[in-house]
Amino acid sequence: MRYPIPASVLASLTAFAVLACGSAGAAVPPVATIARASDASLLRQPPTLASCISSLLTRCYDPPQIEHAYGLDELHRAGNDGRGTTIAIIMNPVATLAQSLALQSSTYGLPAAQLTELQPAGDAGRPATGNMAVEGTLDVEAAHLAAPAARLLCLAVPASSIFGTLFAADPVARAVDAAIAARADLISISFDALERTYAPLRAALERAARANIPVVASSGDSGVAWPGRKGRRALYPVTDPNVTAVGGTLLTLDQHGNREVPDIAWGPYAKGGASGGGVSRLDPRPSWQATTPGTSPKGRTYPDISMTGATSGGMVLALADLAPNVPVDFAPVGGTSVAAPIFAGVLALVRQRAGHPLHAVNRALYRLARAPRRNGIVDVVLGNNSYGNAKDDSGQGTQIQGFIAQPGYDAVTGLGTIDPPRFIPALARATTP
Repeated sequence: MRYPIPASVLASLTAFAVLACGSAGAAVPPVATIARASDASLLRQPPTLASCISSLLTRCYDPPQIEHAYGLDELHRAGNDGRGTTIAIIMNPVATLAQSLALQSSTYGLPAAQLTELQPAGDAGRPATGNMAVEGTLDVEAAHLAAPAARLLCLAVPASSIFGTLFAADPVARAVDAAIAARADLISISFDALERTYAPLRAALERAARANIPVVASSGDSGVAWPGRKGRRALYPVTDPNVTAVGGTLLTLDQHGNREVPDIAWGPYAKGGASGGGVSRLDPRPSWQATTPGTSPKGRTYPDISMTGATSGGMVLALADLAPNVPVDFAPVGGTSVAAPIFAGVLALVRQRAGHPLHAVNRALYRLARAPRRNGIVDVVLGNNSYGNAKDDSGQGTQIQGFIAQPGYDAVTGLGTIDPPRFIPALARATTP
């Protein structure tokens, strides 16, 4: 059967669909999925769960559905919406960020975003369009979904410094310092690279910790692997003890955003990747993990916590004016680049409720996990993060065995996921300086 998508349009969609912005870059439905869309207008209007299933052969969830799944809608209605807080997001420059954010807000009934864009490391280069615009746009829209009244401080650094096997530590460190100088309440990072020392960035992350500014980072989208490399590979900055590492889960929701089954780990049974997890080869196990079964005595184990991230059940992203001749205004996008900024948004709600800077978030998380049900931590006990699409040096595909989700901590989803109405007040109490 032929579908009414012109070849020129399909070519543009294909380029869009294979986006991979670093290991934790936004993962989108595979080319074949987009190509099967039976109606070229599908991505010109907000897709529904039903239309994604019928035309894209995958689930997708819009911001109100994700809000409801985590109980954020009731918190927002009660005024716990991040007002008075600032989330700093380190990202590549995006040409149409403000337009896309306005489209998200107007389409889904969110308040107009309070957006500020800066380039703290000097000229960040030409603002991205097309594929490269998706990552930064996703980071900002996911944070806005979770904390719609928070101020969004977008700190743009050159794309070449953050997307690749290794990244440039100096521009990212300068962005962290800019967030500290601006008195941001939180910092969100959605990129990773192979673990190295990255001394300037490590020092900047220590400065953020001393200023009681939590840093949240995505754990990666390739399970325990790095595409193109053999064996298990640890990533950075998620292995840094001054970072809260956020993995990915698979949500199964109905059209109203109610769970049909409990969350499971994002892994190889779901399209497009797996929740990043592993053990640092450079950082020792921190004291706040030392008494937690399931963490490794060999090093800092990650992730710490998880949120929605699977590409099957991706978040619907608003993409205004993505690129010339690309008929895409909305698209389902997944990856831990969804999970990390959503969790950053949740922490903004914690900061608002606490009324003070959040002190030692990681230590508090592991303390709350001693009574998980009472404190809103929900264990994820099914799934794994093996990665079956990696290629070794000879170009041959390999299966890299990952970790298995189990009761308690595991290096797939960390301590599990959260129930924000219970988690937020508990963490607010636990992070008093």
